[in-house]
Amino acid sequence: MLSFTADEFLSPSLQQISKTFKLSESLAGVTLLAFGGGAPDVFASLSAAQGGDLEGIEMAIAVLLGSSFFILSVINAGVIYYAPKTIVLNKTFFIRDASFFAIGLLALMYAIAIRGCIDLTMSVMFMGLYAGYVVVVFYQDRAHEKENNTE
Repeated sequence: MLSFTADEFLSPSLQQISKTFKLSESLAGVTLLAFGGGAPDVFASLSAAQGGDLEGIEMAIAVLLGSSFFILSVINAGVIYYAPKTIVLNKTFFIRDASFFAIGLLALMYAIAIRGCIDLTMSVMFMGLYAGYVVVVFYQDRAHEKENNTE
């Protein structure tokens, strides 16, 4: 049912929005698809943390980290295993994505283990990290597009 919903509603909508705004696949993936696919996790985390108690906040963080690791391990492995042909990754883009993910995890560990809290400063830093990631993706896509057009 989830696959049907994504195929029938999410994918065509994302394709149309991407065409309208002339977004590359990478940029659409890190913005539109991330918001569309991550919305349930965000709302589940907000609901868990809304009470303000420590257990709810810990659950909210666990939901986000758990879903990230599940996607990175199980979903990626399934896609690679069932792909009809060999998947070739762009090494530069892979390193960029892995680096930003690692920086985000390290910042989260710093906030929890050293600072002992995620306050407004850390929240703004996380949003800045995401904004920086989107900017880097935007410029790398433009450079990659120019490189492919000159060949």
